[in-house]
Amino acid sequence: MDLDREKNIQADWEAGSGERSTGNTPASSLTAIVRNEAENPALIKQADFKFDSADPVGCPYGGGGSSVKARYDIKVPGDSKFPSTISRKMKYDIPPHEQERIGFTVGPTVLYEGSLPVVYRFTLTLRLSDGKALQIPKVSYMNPAGAEGALYAARQAVEGGGGFVTTECVKEQEAAIGEILKSSELSSPELRKFHAELRKLAKRA
Repeated sequence: MDLDREKNIQADWEAGSGERSTGNTPASSLTAIVRNEAENPALIKQADFKFDSADPVGCPYGGGGSSVKARYDIKVPGDSKFPSTISRKMKYDIPPHEQERIGFTVGPTVLYEGSLPVVYRFTLTLRLSDGKALQIPKVSYMNPAGAEGALYAARQAVEGGGGFVTTECVKEQEAAIGEILKSSELSSPELRKFHAELRKLAKRA
């Protein structure tokens, strides 16, 4: 099990004027490496993502009318109630005595300009055709879309550049993310990097 650093995935953009285009947006990549030690092929038929929470991190800094529909493997509706489970049907064969990498990206159904990055906390269960299940430890997974804007706004607040963000919010968010990391069995590199940057700013605030 690994949380790789972010990669670019395709997304559909819509400006406030209604103009549409296609581009890239950043996403964390969650990878499960599954080894089949049996004499017969194994078939993974379903992946269950049990979400405990989906929390924005960082301080709100304003937004606009543009929206993004990114092509995540697992899309989490913005009005989801937690805990909740999102299942994805699969048909993934693993030959005898071999291993395969299975990757997923997770994110909101729709992103809006000025959105904060979101930390999803979930457990992943891979279900096999023979009734067995493989459970992945709880993950704290950060969707990094909006992280650069949030850090820029926090930096402006600490340096006295004005804007919506206060130094108190920067300190509060740094502490809150620190608590998430303490309670996480596995966390994404983007979340750890975001926290490290906020911690530097909080010390200066």
